[in-house]
Amino acid sequence: MLSSGQSLAQFRIVRMLGEGGMGQVYLADDQNLHRQVALKVLSPEFVGDMERLERFQREAKTAAQISHPHVMAIYDLSVAPDPASGRDLSFIVMEYVKGRSLSEYLKGRSGDLAAVARQAEKIASGLAAAHKINVVHRDIKADNILVDEDDQPKILDFGLAKPLDPVSFGEKQGGTQTVSRELTKAGKIMGTVSYMSPEQIRGEAVDTRSDIFSFGVLLYRMATGEFPFAATTEVSTLAKILESRHESPRVKNDAVPPEMERIIDKCLQKDANDRYQDTRDLVVDLRNLRRQYDSGVTDRVSTVTDRPTESRRNFFVSLGWKQIVLIMFVLSLAWAFIMSRSRPDGSGSGSQAIAGENALAILSFDNKTGDATLDWLQTGLPEILLTDLSQDPSVNLISRQRILDNLNEAERKQMGEGSHEAWTEAAKGMGATTVLTGSYYKLGNRIRIDARLEDLATGKILLGEKVVGDDPFGLVDSLTDKIAASLNLRHPVDARSVATYTSSSPEAYRKYLEGMELFSSQLHDQAIAKFNEAIAIDSTFALPYMRIGMASAFQSKMQVGAHYLALAKKFQDKLPPREQTLLDIYADIWLNRKFNDAFAKMEAMVRSYPDDYEARTIYGILINEFQQDTTKAFAQFDSVLATNPGFQMALGYLAEQNARYGHYDVALEHIGRIKKSHPESPLPYRLAADVYRRMLKISEAITEYQTLLSKHPEETDALVNLSFLYIRKRDFRAAEEALESYRTAAANDPYKLEEYWDDKAILVDWSGRFNTALQYQFERLNQARRTGDSMHVVNALNSIANRQEQLGRIDSSLYYYELADSWTVSTQISSYPIQLVAADPKNEPKARPLFKADVSNFRSRIPSDLWPIADALEEIFEAHCAVDTARLIKGLRAIIDVQKERGSSNIRELGYTLIANGQYKEGRELLEQFVSGKHESSSGYYYPMNLYMLGKASEGLGENQDAVKYYTEMLSYWGTPEVELKEIKDARARLAKLTS
Repeated sequence: MLSSGQSLAQFRIVRMLGEGGMGQVYLADDQNLHRQVALKVLSPEFVGDMERLERFQREAKTAAQISHPHVMAIYDLSVAPDPASGRDLSFIVMEYVKGRSLSEYLKGRSGDLAAVARQAEKIASGLAAAHKINVVHRDIKADNILVDEDDQPKILDFGLAKPLDPVSFGEKQGGTQTVSRELTKAGKIMGTVSYMSPEQIRGEAVDTRSDIFSFGVLLYRMATGEFPFAATTEVSTLAKILESRHESPRVKNDAVPPEMERIIDKCLQKDANDRYQDTRDLVVDLRNLRRQYDSGVTDRVSTVTDRPTESRRNFFVSLGWKQIVLIMFVLSLAWAFIMSRSRPDGSGSGSQAIAGENALAILSFDNKTGDATLDWLQTGLPEILLTDLSQDPSVNLISRQRILDNLNEAERKQMGEGSHEAWTEAAKGMGATTVLTGSYYKLGNRIRIDARLEDLATGKILLGEKVVGDDPFGLVDSLTDKIAASLNLRHPVDARSVATYTSSSPEAYRKYLEGMELFSSQLHDQAIAKFNEAIAIDSTFALPYMRIGMASAFQSKMQVGAHYLALAKKFQDKLPPREQTLLDIYADIWLNRKFNDAFAKMEAMVRSYPDDYEARTIYGILINEFQQDTTKAFAQFDSVLATNPGFQMALGYLAEQNARYGHYDVALEHIGRIKKSHPESPLPYRLAADVYRRMLKISEAITEYQTLLSKHPEETDALVNLSFLYIRKRDFRAAEEALESYRTAAANDPYKLEEYWDDKAILVDWSGRFNTALQYQFERLNQARRTGDSMHVVNALNSIANRQEQLGRIDSSLYYYELADSWTVSTQISSYPIQLVAADPKNEPKARPLFKADVSNFRSRIPSDLWPIADALEEIFEAHCAVDTARLIKGLRAIIDVQKERGSSNIRELGYTLIANGQYKEGRELLEQFVSGKHESSSGYYYPMNLYMLGKASEGLGENQDAVKYYTEMLSYWGTPEVELKEIKDARARLAKLTS
């Protein structure tokens, strides 16, 4: 044993840190490098024990391979003479971690589950680093993890670790040593047994999944303070691990959230095949859980269904900037419907009774003033009361609108003129225990509000209150205090006035409510106008800033949306708590581009309202889109529609999904239900037009858009869609007239004018006016630059670059791709590096660092569900560098496999590549969908180009008659082009040869 002050090689011993079966660990000063280290010294009596020495050396060599901030670093493995006896001592030089064991760290922190989530994620990431190089620790436990002074955990003691090979629990491969024998060894402690996996106990081969089981034991103990398989003896503990299911951690600690319970359960499965198969998946789930705590939103309630943890396929249908737009669209779609009514009564809906003694229904207030300008208070007063009372989590609020939403169409009509008794009965059916109604009167310049709070079980009036004043907000605050006292609320209502988290101006609030009515009907331009009126009255009013940001994002005006969200953040203290969380999510998307964070917070918030039909619909959408579990997703929608048959979001999504899978009758049935429930909504006409287009009923689709325009003239995007439908009918004059009507309606809106010039280019391509189309694309770029929106600019520049490439102007093409790259944000993968190597593989030295930086930024900010896109793009990049057509085809197939959507541009590119590579049959099958059927292209460039490639494929297959047909149709459009493309010349030559 070494003493303080002695030297071993260049290390001066400070003190002993600990002792184990293999030897001692000392704190020492490294005299050469002037740093403190930990020395693990093999006991002298084991120097001649080759098994012990081999294990000791293996620990050092194995651990030294792992480089990770949460794994103790190994600096050296050496031998030096004992300063006392002169005998050689083997020792490991390790990082010195000044801290305490995880067991000590967790004492006094049993209630801090946020700390548990943070530490668990870090420990799992260190374990994943070991598993990545095929190293299994085999002794994960709390005493083998130290937490330093900065609260950073370090995994240590790889004394049992081995490279991943089929090995038994014994120390030598092929040995017969058993667990029973291990338990007889000196120094074997109960804790180690408690962490063992079933396969370790049985003496079977172990792999990384054994460590995952041990980690599950550790996480269970961190969350509950107890072992999952605790027993009085070691043998009983082993039996429990092998045979018994662990008790739910929430029984031990009811604060454990369902997501943490699910992670623990998955780690502790008896069969290794049922656990996490890759530690990186465990890290991802823990990271999402930790982010929920960081966001302040946790899921203390059970989720509607368990979220699968296996790798989830993503649903995004294109590359680069389009991915980001679609991420935003899905998130926007979800939250648009949550916020469409801006009512804080999200505690639940449907036929289920609301639990708790404080379930309050707030109905409308009657206008008794005779002043129509005060009509807005009929719904405005309940809205303000809902906002005010919603700050108390102990009261469940039910709005008048929510009661209506729960009724079918006939019942809603009856309620339109319904009596007080009818409304109270409907509220009681929603689980309300009390109901608030009232009237308001005008007394000179002042307002008097009469409010009545009624106990629905007894009919007793709990509160009859009259308040008088000139400030509606002050009156509502006064009412809120009295209602809270009458209901004996467990938590005091926020002492702040409702004006402090809305607006100081009732008139501004009125404009905001008017805007929300338009917003809920998806009439975004009109809604934005009302929100701006509210801001003109009160420039510090955060809610309309946030709504303009959201509405702009829904219209793909990303830069405008980001600007208004930034303004909302400036005044976010004037938002109710729930809206602050929503703003935080949107800021992560559009301002900070932290998509991982936004997604985690969104998931958590949806789970916080498990009984709300809006939240459940969103949950179903995410299940379907991210997890590709249609059965589970549709079950959510069925549940929603069972209690709210006319809920527009669920019906609309079901209609779109059924149309996507060809179930057109079902889709049209859902659309019909929307029309009946929401006769003023533009949504069903858009959906119906799309269904008819897919059914190849072009005339019916045109009729739907015409009807939409007659009912909603402001829906000018319908004119663009009409133009494309007219192209499908080859009525180019009608298509142009629709576009010109769109331009007139666009006035000086750069976003709409950008769309106009892009569509004009598509239209003139049909007659081979390629130079004219290029000029139109430059006009489009001018408008995109006016928007100041980087995504629009990138898209316009890429279109110009693509067109230059089509015209054979490669240098010009690369110039515009590079220009687009300068506008690309960190969450986009630029086209430029791939185009560089596609044009010339010699450009690889310039392209590779650009591409690697793009991919790295993409992965750092985008949910891991999207990483397969980056993987596929890497394959395509490498294929171009190596001029490897087979690899290029593989990369394109990978992109398409990620998409799971027919009709995409990547399928077209794959078809072209296959035909160019002589794989005519498959290439033709892919391209045929683009010249007929629901995926028929409306592009004046790609439709004729598809015909050309189909002609080549048909020739290659010896089907010359089909080739003649394809070439003839192609040249009917491009017979007199502005530019004689090489494909046009080749088609003419091939056609002449085939018909000579």
